[in-house]
Amino acid sequence: MGTIIKSVAVAKPFYWKRIVPLIVRSAKRCLRNSGIGAEHVGLIVNTSVYTENHLREPALASLIQNRIQFSRFLFTSYKTNSGKMFSFDLHNGGGGVIAAIQLIDGFLQTGEIQNGLVVAGDIKPFSGATNNFNYSS
Repeated sequence: MGTIIKSVAVAKPFYWKRIVPLIVRSAKRCLRNSGIGAEHVGLIVNTSVYTENHLREPALASLIQNRIQFSRFLFTSYKTNSGKMFSFDLHNGGGGVIAAIQLIDGFLQTGEIQNGLVVAGDIKPFSGATNNFNYSS
């Protein structure tokens, strides 16, 4: 029995130029497209290569988790179905997404979680003209 990727989503910057809102936007779109509610996600793994201002703490995954779960407080079903979600950052360069998929697959195969979410983002580390980062966010 294999693991199934149910949905993939991408967000492009319109007026947001910060990494967390972009990742949250694509994650919510992905969950909506797959028909899976945030309360049914057991694990979020963030594999962003570059983060703005080289931010490592607090972990971006916890900020992403907080914003994904926030909409659950608007519904009464939150009190009756409070899913448990764990999140962390996996910094493994360009191979982070594959490593995250393998990691989530292990949790799925053991039955520890029913659904997992891999999020990734890439952004210019800081604003202004910088060497070797001469592209827009």
